[in-house]
Amino acid sequence: MLSRTRWRYPAQWLLHAVIIAELMIALGSPASAELLNAGTHPATPHSINAAIENAIATIDVDRLPNVETTEKNVVQAIEDARTYFESATEASNFDDWMRYLDWQPLVDAINQQAKVSARGRAAIALRNRLIGPEEGLELSRLVQLRSALDEYVAALLFGDARRGRAAANSFLNRIAEQFATSGDEESSGEYQVSDLSPAAVAIVDDLLSQLDRINQASELIDGIRARFSQPNVRIWVDGNVVTNAVMGPVDEASPVNDCILGTRLIGQSHLRGAVSASLIPHNGDARIWLRMDANFRSDTRGYNGPVSVDSQAQGRVYVSRQVAITERQIVLGDIISDVDFESRIRRVNHPLRLVRKIAGRNAQETRPKAEAIAGSRLRTRVEKSFRTETDRAGKREFPDLDAIMRPWLRRLDMPRPERVISSQSDSVHVHIQMQQPVGLAAPTQPPDVSTLMPAMAQPPEAVLQVHETILANSVGAFLSGLTFTPDDLDQLTSLFDDSDSGDSESGIGTRDVPATEGDDEGFEVDFEKVRPIYFEARNGTLRLGVRGSRFSQGKRELDRSLEVAATYRPVVMDDQTMMLVRDAEIDLSFPGTKRLTLTQTAIKANIIDGFSELFPETLLGRSASVPSTLALKMIAGKTYRVVGLDMSGGWFSVGVSAIDADDPN
Repeated sequence: MLSRTRWRYPAQWLLHAVIIAELMIALGSPASAELLNAGTHPATPHSINAAIENAIATIDVDRLPNVETTEKNVVQAIEDARTYFESATEASNFDDWMRYLDWQPLVDAINQQAKVSARGRAAIALRNRLIGPEEGLELSRLVQLRSALDEYVAALLFGDARRGRAAANSFLNRIAEQFATSGDEESSGEYQVSDLSPAAVAIVDDLLSQLDRINQASELIDGIRARFSQPNVRIWVDGNVVTNAVMGPVDEASPVNDCILGTRLIGQSHLRGAVSASLIPHNGDARIWLRMDANFRSDTRGYNGPVSVDSQAQGRVYVSRQVAITERQIVLGDIISDVDFESRIRRVNHPLRLVRKIAGRNAQETRPKAEAIAGSRLRTRVEKSFRTETDRAGKREFPDLDAIMRPWLRRLDMPRPERVISSQSDSVHVHIQMQQPVGLAAPTQPPDVSTLMPAMAQPPEAVLQVHETILANSVGAFLSGLTFTPDDLDQLTSLFDDSDSGDSESGIGTRDVPATEGDDEGFEVDFEKVRPIYFEARNGTLRLGVRGSRFSQGKRELDRSLEVAATYRPVVMDDQTMMLVRDAEIDLSFPGTKRLTLTQTAIKANIIDGFSELFPETLLGRSASVPSTLALKMIAGKTYRVVGLDMSGGWFSVGVSAIDADDPN
């Protein structure tokens, strides 16, 4: 089994899940620049209602998933997986995997044509065992089995024409209800799709997924999804952080020992100037223009026979090169260079005046040609040096983080994030979109960083912006409907701590079946299927929440929906950094109007006490140090603190800046 690192607070885990998701630049796959232009079309209630009415009118029961077909697919997928394990692993590990997967109850139910409910429960139980952080669940045979089970469960639930039509009607009408009743308090003017509240977005997301499972309303799904297809993570980096990392002085003294037009030149030269960088606006990668501007001066004595000539040369040297930074490599452009070179004769050395006069006249006549040769050689030398230095950066190999993280995405049934790197004249941006095949991402782009600056305690060097939809498209799908204890929540973070990703195809991990331990004083919660965890960034506050369908502690149980949430507000500290401070009270609500029993009322107090301990009182108050060994020198060895926070329009923005290493805070 994988080693696990425990984190104490589930609220911290929620925030780290957000941060991990938005750092998907390390996980994702490159995408076209069109990603930045997606989802910009508004939709009014009228257009949504018309699309829903059309979907209701065109429900096609012939497209409903077929129980017989999907059942055969499941049986075949099970057999394929069994055959694979028999050939790919030793007997003891094969037995461990068979005990863990435990697909025999489903096989027996299918063979005996048990009731639909019995086959459905067995299929769902097996499907839930096929998703998790454990090594090996990324194997293609298991991913294919998971997909086959999803289709089979949908067929069992909705394959019957009557039930399928009724379900499709219900899903579509509930979508219409969300657009008719939900709105964002921050919005104004004509109601648009982007005005949906976070809870309504989660409900619509789930309903669209249900419609997709039964092969209905594809045009409606595509239409709504297109309007929620903005990247849900953006990383903004101040351009000065990038350019300052490569800027520096040039101060090079070197001896001169050359021969030009038969004259041996001996002396000293000095090149003094600076290397500078500027960002070039470009979409698809980050472009940097590197240039060196320097002044050249040399003092030499030229020897030709019995005559020597003292001369002085000076000029300006310019050399530049464009650099493109992509996800995979650094691409270097051609070198452009220019040299202005001129010289003057200071003295001709010889005992005889006549000889000095003749030699001086000859030197003046050949000076233009000699300057051209000397300038060309200087240009070649500077180009070679500049090429050597920049080529060294271009040869740097980037780790294939996609390959490292791909198994985790497959194990947890997460979509592959897409990213776009771009540069502007004053900043570098990374847009990341993590979106389930039928899921909803951000409806709008994040607030422009320039508009956030006035509210920040200090100017940030980098800003991380995460939309509320990131959790639903990542760990939210994994947590849906599962039962967890506080320790389970902590252990989930271990999937990002393990450095051994395993082999997705050629090998499998060792499967141990963990034992469970009882704890009369511990508690557990069954996550809701829709929106099990969430954060809301609205009206200047960050709200973290957990939604459950059942809560138990010892022998006491609350078998009904509940929602526990904590609200955090930004605070400016004495050192002009910022942090989030939790409101004193934890919010606990029970959706619906059903009155609680005395036992359930007692559990309510325990729930509040338990989650008061699990949600920390402060967040983002600590500094973070970057290892000095990091290859990215612009941030290596630096310590960062939060200097800006903004929560508005569904976007959580965190600004950070480096602090003095000697700062005691």
